[in-house]
Amino acid sequence: MKSKEKLFFIALVPPEPLLTKVAELKQKVAIEFGVRAALKSPPHITLHMPFKLKERKEIELLGVLEKIKIEPPTVQFHGIGSFEPRVLFLKILESPGLHILEKTVHSYLKPIQIFNNQYKGKPFHPHLTLAFRDLKKEAFYTAWERYKALSFESQFVANEFSLLKHNGSVWEVYKTFSLR
Repeated sequence: MKSKEKLFFIALVPPEPLLTKVAELKQKVAIEFGVRAALKSPPHITLHMPFKLKERKEIELLGVLEKIKIEPPTVQFHGIGSFEPRVLFLKILESPGLHILEKTVHSYLKPIQIFNNQYKGKPFHPHLTLAFRDLKKEAFYTAWERYKALSFESQFVANEFSLLKHNGSVWEVYKTFSLR
């Protein structure tokens, strides 16, 4: 019998009450500009882009992720940024700890051959997406004018990271792993 493939990605999900605060901001942008794509996942900072994995390899993946132990990085949000002409996001201050975490995740995944060639070689630019692919170009410029000066300052220590799994319609946190 052939093993089914499921979609996963690895991310930092902010703790409460920050999670709710960011979710409310994503919802506000969604209502104002009629966009829904960013609402299909919890607020997160992607460490490894979405990838397909056969169901029979899930146990191996979970075992590998359980082994990742590093000093938890501090994540600091500082205002709003954009990737013109479709993406609005919460900016994250540069942090060696975040880069170390991303590289560590990738090095642990390499032996079990979890790759997404679409993103191979792209630099790590930590951010938290507020709106993306369904934000029309025309609306992007209006949204950017409205939000670019928004003051959003917050931080958290990323004591854990999460494996998210697509359930067929939205992304859900599947399992969380402690970094200590």
